[in-house]
Amino acid sequence: LFVKDNNYMFLGDAKESMEKLVTLLGDTKKEDGKQGGDLESGKKAKVEKVDPFFAEIPELQKKAFLRVGICKESSADGGEKRVAMVPDIAKRLLKSGIQIVVETTAGVGGGFYDADYVRMGCEILPSAQEVYNSADVVIKVTEPDIHPVTGKHEIDMLPKGKTMISFVGPRTDQGKQLLDK
Repeated sequence: LFVKDNNYMFLGDAKESMEKLVTLLGDTKKEDGKQGGDLESGKKAKVEKVDPFFAEIPELQKKAFLRVGICKESSADGGEKRVAMVPDIAKRLLKSGIQIVVETTAGVGGGFYDADYVRMGCEILPSAQEVYNSADVVIKVTEPDIHPVTGKHEIDMLPKGKTMISFVGPRTDQGKQLLDK
């Protein structure tokens, strides 16, 4: 929006802003000096750098010394949309030797899809029980509760010798019961 008659925008010069934009897009003139119509066909091609992490994923997965599981959150009202880990964090952990296993569609409520997790080296498993069986540690956002599919308490789904990290309200009755499990 222009607010002055002399082509100045409220926060700067419109002409200068357009010149910067054209410069960023690259030279659009053809060899004969005439203006070209297709910016994508210009000689200055952008070279995108590929993160070397993506080539290292298979080797990093082999070297992983710990498996961490992420499942869909099971809240009493079904309204929990958060996920315990986003794909970018899974990437960092894989670089550190920690393989992430994710229940299918676990991140959808938070806007993260299975493909996002796979791209960062995560393994997608079809059920929560498979994640619990496969992982050394399971991370949750909410307190463990009765799982809506299995009908078992989530702590009881965890095999012996495995760990769960989650929120627990130690001063509530439910929290005290969870601490006793």
